[in-house]
Amino acid sequence: MARVGPILKNEASFGRWRRFIKEWPVVVPLPLAAGREKERGFNQAELMGRFLASFFKLSFDNHLLWRTKETRPQSLLSKKERKENVKNAFAVLPGKRCPQALLLVDDVWTSGASLKNAASALKHRGASLVWGLTLCR
Repeated sequence: MARVGPILKNEASFGRWRRFIKEWPVVVPLPLAAGREKERGFNQAELMGRFLASFFKLSFDNHLLWRTKETRPQSLLSKKERKENVKNAFAVLPGKRCPQALLLVDDVWTSGASLKNAASALKHRGASLVWGLTLCR
């Protein structure tokens, strides 16, 4: 993880990323299903998000998004099933103000359905600029 920050900060091909970071997005990890987080003992998206927020001196909010339902692991499903699996699976916590710029962090991109669904929930609540970042594809 320690090598990811300097690459994003200095690599010439990440110009759009550097412009986005100047918007001071709030870093938000995708929440894991409660059972899966209890089983693992941690949320890898949260660990990545905390690192990135610290490295780029950004705000971090682990309590903006929540899972509205338990979902099956995306890696076990077809592309069509993945979309349906996470449909309406994320929402902004009631009473929370949604920042304008957000960086959604997840560990693995399978079909993009989880990030797209979470971004949609955030935009529905007022976010205007939402980027997604994953470690693996």
